[in-house]
Amino acid sequence: MKLKPHEILQKLGFDIGEDGIEINPNDAYLYDSMLGLVGATISVKGIPDADLISQRRTCGFLADMPVSEPGPEDLDKARMYLSTILKQRMGFVERK
Repeated sequence: MKLKPHEILQKLGFDIGEDGIEINPNDAYLYDSMLGLVGATISVKGIPDADLISQRRTCGFLADMPVSEPGPEDLDKARMYLSTILKQRMGFVERK
């Protein structure tokens, strides 16, 4: 399976077709800075614990594996895992 750039953007909440969007060259700075501001807010650390727990349960169910209730250390490991996968597979590095 291969995710295309427009599919990744869709999962991030952007409705952009395969051909991208047409912008007025005079608005280039506006779009560049706007996307930079939004990108700076994307953070694995900001994922609520409940969402990580839900993902963990779903992955366990799909793999037909029992999943115990995670503690704080497990959630930290899950965040590290997500960060590593996003960096290795998508080149994503969180901005500080």
